[in-house]
Amino acid sequence: MKEKTLIYRVNEIPDPFYPQYQMAAGGDVLDAACRDFEHLLRSLVNFPPESASLAIRFIFNPKPSSQGTQSRLSIYVMARAHDPSMSESLRLLLERGPLSRFYHLEPVTRIEAPWQKLQASCDIVRREDAVSPLHSSEYNYKIPAYYYAIRPFEPDESNNYMDLDRVLGDIMETVLIDICVQPADISAELMEHARYLSRLQSINRLWDDDEDYESDFGDYLGNDSKWRSTSRQGIKPLRYPDPFADDILRSQQRFHETLLQPHQLLHIKIFAETQAVALLLGSVVAESAFEKGSYRLIRCSKD
Repeated sequence: MKEKTLIYRVNEIPDPFYPQYQMAAGGDVLDAACRDFEHLLRSLVNFPPESASLAIRFIFNPKPSSQGTQSRLSIYVMARAHDPSMSESLRLLLERGPLSRFYHLEPVTRIEAPWQKLQASCDIVRREDAVSPLHSSEYNYKIPAYYYAIRPFEPDESNNYMDLDRVLGDIMETVLIDICVQPADISAELMEHARYLSRLQSINRLWDDDEDYESDFGDYLGNDSKWRSTSRQGIKPLRYPDPFADDILRSQQRFHETLLQPHQLLHIKIFAETQAVALLLGSVVAESAFEKGSYRLIRCSKD
């Protein structure tokens, strides 16, 4: 079945001091707009997995048109129905849904993106770390080569992208920023992470080690019976405790709680003409959107 894409141009950002908007928001326009976007995402996340996607695209052209410097930045909202039966629901969600309270979305047929100029990019992903254990597996056979740790994004609720606006005011090359979400089924990831938690728990838990390491001895007396040593215990492997395992376990238990909630695939990608500008804008977007460094930047080139 053929996919259907809906494209809208955002011609104006809501003025938080406009009296009509303040009345509609109950005073705080930014907070109300954030709640509207949350409503939009909650609606999307309940669609069937991979049936639809939603994106915001910023295109910055350093050469302003006749409309002035404010025309350098164009903002678009794009929705794609991977399942064509979802296209009407997406249209109504955008044109008559929560965003329509403060935003006027102008339908357009296409976006003129300057892909030929964009030679570098930067991805913003969740923070992942590989932590070396205190002991190797020689001292505890349940210890892995590295502990894996992943952190959820911690959103900055006060984000208004003013930092991005200030930086773009002095950049002299073309930039494109894509933020895209899509409902996803993470049952496989949930199961694998549960197995990982179980392994972490077993590293320092000595009381449940009921494996029998005593050895059988061959019959040297001429009959077929087996003899078992009763005068000494069998040799058991070393089980040195590792406090790092408990630290990682606690952090991953908190992360595991987030996996029980509805999830979306998410990508945030910044394209620019040079790698330095792509990395700079990646850090600005990430710092605007997320708190406590809960992200990682990955540099990419067109090659």
